[in-house]
Amino acid sequence: MRCRLHHRTQGAPEVLHVNAWTGRKTLHHRLVMDRGMSWDAANERLRLEAADTTTAPANGFYTSRNLIYGRRMFILALQKEGQRRTFIIARPNTGLSFFEMDADELRQKYRKVCVCVCVCV
Repeated sequence: MRCRLHHRTQGAPEVLHVNAWTGRKTLHHRLVMDRGMSWDAANERLRLEAADTTTAPANGFYTSRNLIYGRRMFILALQKEGQRRTFIIARPNTGLSFFEMDADELRQKYRKVCVCVCVCV
């Protein structure tokens, strides 16, 4: 699972300067960046993991036990291949985390939720 940085331009480029001798332009482009993971991408990744019979039943969506800025945070936790107690974490706003999470820490901070709960929230 890789974090992909999505970007797109916003509007037409703006001319900042035109060189009087060469006529070349210096342009300003506005970019919109998204480094998160979409709901569809998370569902697809979980579906692929579920198809593999060697994966852990702990794989899935989790919600934070505590409120963060007044809201619950949702994550996708997937067991790291070849390691029973280590999970790879993906968040909607930041995508894949660079840090892995131990099973005890995952259970302490988050609780597993049914996918149907995630759709309804």
